[in-house]
Amino acid sequence: MHLRELFYDTLRTLWAHKLRTALTMFGISWGIISIILMVAAGEGLRVGQRRAAETMGKDILIVFSGQTSMHAGGMRAGRRIRWQDSDYLSVQQQVSACQEVLPELGRSSTPVRSPYNTGSFLVTGSLPPFQEIRSLRLGEGRFYNWEDQEKGRRVAFIGSEVRKQLFAEREVLGKTISVGGLPYTIIGVMKEKNQDSSYDGRDVSKVFIPFSAMIRDFPEKPPSTAHTIDRLLVTPKSFEEHEACKSQVRRALGSPS
Repeated sequence: MHLRELFYDTLRTLWAHKLRTALTMFGISWGIISIILMVAAGEGLRVGQRRAAETMGKDILIVFSGQTSMHAGGMRAGRRIRWQDSDYLSVQQQVSACQEVLPELGRSSTPVRSPYNTGSFLVTGSLPPFQEIRSLRLGEGRFYNWEDQEKGRRVAFIGSEVRKQLFAEREVLGKTISVGGLPYTIIGVMKEKNQDSSYDGRDVSKVFIPFSAMIRDFPEKPPSTAHTIDRLLVTPKSFEEHEACKSQVRRALGSPS
């Protein structure tokens, strides 16, 4: 009986102060909802940032050419640094914590023509692992392989927007396009990609060719005769070795050749 009386007394008190009770319950409910919303928003932001980063590449280090900001080794600051097309081979031998060291060379505003239309696109060349580390998913056909690279074949893997502009809805695999005035055979098309970040442009608007063909057909413009590249792409063997990989690359690039 004591518990029943206590229960009824509680109900009578709440009923007597209906407004205060409603406001208290509303405050508690709103606090719980606010916490849920903040946690959900934070998780959504984290997932969104991860997906945006994955569209550019999978845990990659991008080493750009440029100018030195500090003097080192008795040499002045402000020196122009350009990577040679063979530098990546030397770096590979010195970086045990890194999985891939790839050269990359691009030529912007390159005229590309199909039998149906023309356009101006960024043409970029690298090695076959470039597809995986830069998250270039297959829509049709294939990416260039090591045999294409070794033989310097004029084959092209094109972005989805390039395909739309040059061919619309027509078949593209096996078709020949003119890239900078040279004939290239299309072997693959990239799947459409929502890309929020980039270091040189949207991948869907690019033409990808083997590095050997890139160096041969689109080298550094005269008067330079050196085979220089724009950047090195590096991936660590694991997430835990990211910092070790970065330190090894810095040491390798800083050592005299």
